[in-house]
Amino acid sequence: MNEKRPPDIRIRLERLAVRFPELLAAAASDAAGAVTCLHIRDVARDVTDGVVELEEAVLARIGGGRPRRGDVPARLRRLAAVADLIAGDEVLVGHVLSEADRMALRCDEVAPGRDEVALRRDEVRARNN
Repeated sequence: MNEKRPPDIRIRLERLAVRFPELLAAAASDAAGAVTCLHIRDVARDVTDGVVELEEAVLARIGGGRPRRGDVPARLRRLAAVADLIAGDEVLVGHVLSEADRMALRCDEVAPGRDEVALRRDEVRARNN
């Protein structure tokens, strides 16, 4: 087992847990147009379904029973809590990491992180000066 895997798993799941509420905030923003808002909500639904399915798959694989109800961040925190068990399964670790990355990228596509927003704002300011 690679020693870095549990922290990597935790970091990626926690990143997604932070990005998801930002995605929901972007969907609720007055600045988002109707089409953009629909696209953001579609991504939110995709991520929600993905997290629910990921938690179910992880628990089935590690013998954890059925997942409890919870919002996306709560489910991601529960997955991060079993990172050591996930890391012990080569197939599962690859699946969890790729799914966490895929969902985080979906969030980033429609609701860029703070750093990306600041970078774009600076680029616009530079063009306007």
